[in-house]
Amino acid sequence: MEGLISIIVPVYNSARYIRGCADSVIKQTYPHFEMILIDDGSEDNSRKICEELCVQDERIRLINGRHEGVSAARNKGIEAARGKYLFFLDSDDMIHPQLLEFLGRLMEDKGAAVGTQRRYRMEKRLGKPKEWKKEDYGRVENDYLENEEALECRIFASAETALFGIGGKMILKSALGCVRFSEKLSHGEDTLFVYQVLSGGADVVVLCRDWYCYRKHEGGTSTKLSVVSCNSIYKAECCIRNQELERGKNQNALLWELAILNTIIEWYQSGRQKKDDVLIKYARSRMDIETKQTIYRQVSEAKRREIHFLFYCYPFRRMHWIYPYVIHKIHRIHQIYQPRLLYQIQRLSGYPGRYYRKVLNLIHIHRWRVRWAYKNIKWKAVWAGQMIWIIIRRSIWKVMDVYHVISHGREHLDGE
Repeated sequence: MEGLISIIVPVYNSARYIRGCADSVIKQTYPHFEMILIDDGSEDNSRKICEELCVQDERIRLINGRHEGVSAARNKGIEAARGKYLFFLDSDDMIHPQLLEFLGRLMEDKGAAVGTQRRYRMEKRLGKPKEWKKEDYGRVENDYLENEEALECRIFASAETALFGIGGKMILKSALGCVRFSEKLSHGEDTLFVYQVLSGGADVVVLCRDWYCYRKHEGGTSTKLSVVSCNSIYKAECCIRNQELERGKNQNALLWELAILNTIIEWYQSGRQKKDDVLIKYARSRMDIETKQTIYRQVSEAKRREIHFLFYCYPFRRMHWIYPYVIHKIHRIHQIYQPRLLYQIQRLSGYPGRYYRKVLNLIHIHRWRVRWAYKNIKWKAVWAGQMIWIIIRRSIWKVMDVYHVISHGREHLDGE
């Protein structure tokens, strides 16, 4: 392999980790590299340590600047890079001693513009990863992904390729063109950057080794969940979805839409668990926007029903799992006992039999919750259509009264 590799490392308050990161680079078996440390206005001892590293190895150089964010720091590194290849490394991570050599050789052999590897994750530990053994280049497995295959959502977001982040990616500098990191985003900018590089026609080679040590800790940006970070991730994923729609890749766009919906659901559930009203309100506002998108109509009925229950009728959030089962039973009644269909429906709705009992036991609901839910249903027409099998002939209050009589042997709640 020939060619200089520029390793771009943004540094911000990384005094505890930067030495380990630099040591893993200095020990590389491929010697032709330059390590560019971009100090993003650190407030700890990071700048001093970086200066010491520059004295220790002449292949390391430092760029100082004010705090503008990780995207601005990486963009400075791209502009200052002199290498044929760019390798992106976070200041709190470490790499295998043979990673640069093997990844560069694979990219040259396969003619790929992007190289990556499976990620080894070490959570909440700042020490060295498990022992890395040296291997022969000819024995290392690899996967080659053509451009369209790499852009598919299931492949792009897979842990086997780790194309959703920037750490550990080697990119041919000439393949970047005008693509740069968005300085308006604080999170998700790396995923958007990789997507934009791939949308330019780049192929990908994957080194089938866990040779990138991703150290997760409390101070890391990936552990922080706030409305600002959520909004940044949301904008990045929406941008990718919209670009896929513009490219005419409707199936990929639909998969990204599902990913966005699942992300919002995670935020909403996290907000409810932590009792974070700000995060709950934000998640609801994003979901209101998504449900008005044209592509949302292509989402499966089961997924839309789950969203309706979770966001607009929270006490009934678990009923969407039972709904298909009950509808199936009613359909079977229609097939087998068609002459007695009306009687069977009346019987089903007249008292909480085994289906009602299962529903009510699952959600552990109380009368005041039912009343609150009914009054606060956002889409009452949709809800009524989904819940018609519960309120066909009797009111919810009567069902609850009978349920308590059957389950607890008590008097009616209304004192009847």
